[in-house]
Amino acid sequence: MPQFFAHDFVTATANLAIAHANAVAVANGDETDQRISKRDEIISSEDCGFWLGCLHASLVECQKIQLEDSAKLLKRLTLKYSSGKETWGALATDSWTAIERITDEMEGLVFVHVPPNFSGLYTRDFLFGKNVADKFPKTIDDIQEAGRCFASGRNTATVFHLMRVMEASVQYLGKRLRINVATKNWQPILQEVDKAIKNLPVKVPRQKARRDRFAEASAYLHMVKNAWRNNVMHPKESYTEEEAEQVFNHVKYFMVHVATKL
Repeated sequence: MPQFFAHDFVTATANLAIAHANAVAVANGDETDQRISKRDEIISSEDCGFWLGCLHASLVECQKIQLEDSAKLLKRLTLKYSSGKETWGALATDSWTAIERITDEMEGLVFVHVPPNFSGLYTRDFLFGKNVADKFPKTIDDIQEAGRCFASGRNTATVFHLMRVMEASVQYLGKRLRINVATKNWQPILQEVDKAIKNLPVKVPRQKARRDRFAEASAYLHMVKNAWRNNVMHPKESYTEEEAEQVFNHVKYFMVHVATKL
C-alpha cells in the first residue's frame, strides 16, 4: 500500500498555489502593489527556481501515491521551465493547470488515516527491537505488518501476523528445551514447556539462573495464551482493538525475552 505523509503533500501543493497566485498577480498587474502587467516578461532565474522547486516537491508527492497523470504533467512542466525562457503569463496558466490536474486525479483515491498515536506502528522499523530482528529475521515482515494492521484498525489481521511470529519463537523455545512443540494447541505446548523447565538442573547458581530465565519465558508465554483468547494458536473469529493490543504487547514481551535472555 502506498504510504505518504499528509503534511508533505499539503505543503507541496500549497506552494503550487502560492506560485500560481504570485504568477497571476505579476502577469495581470496588482494595483495595490503598484505593479503593471508583466504577462509577456521572462521570469527571472530566482523566481523560476522557486517554481521549479514547487514542481519537484509536488512531483515527488504525486509519485508516492501514484497520481500518474499529474506526475507526467509536472515532468513536462519541469522540462519546459528549465529553459529559462518562459513568461509570467505562461506560468499563471500552467500552474493552474497543474493544480486542477492534481485535484481531479485525487477524486479517484481513497486514503486510510492513521491516528497520530499509532503512526509509529506504521512507519517505524523493528517494532520489537533490533535484538528480536537479529534473532528472528524471518519474523521481521510479519511484525511490521502486525503493527501496520493494528495502526489501521485491522485488529484480527494483526493477530494473524502475530500467530506467524509466535510459531517461529515457540519452535525456537522448544529446540532450546529439547521438546517437540509441533502441535498448535496451547495447553499441550504450555504443559511440555513447563515440564521441561521443571526438569532443568539447578545444582549450581548458573543452572538456577538459566532455569529462572526459562521460567520467565514460560510466564510470558502463558500471558500470550490468555490474551489470544483461543485454545489453538490461530486467531479467533474477530478481535477488538483492546484485544489485539493485548496480544501485540504480550507477544512483544515474550519475543524480547526470548531474543535477549535465551
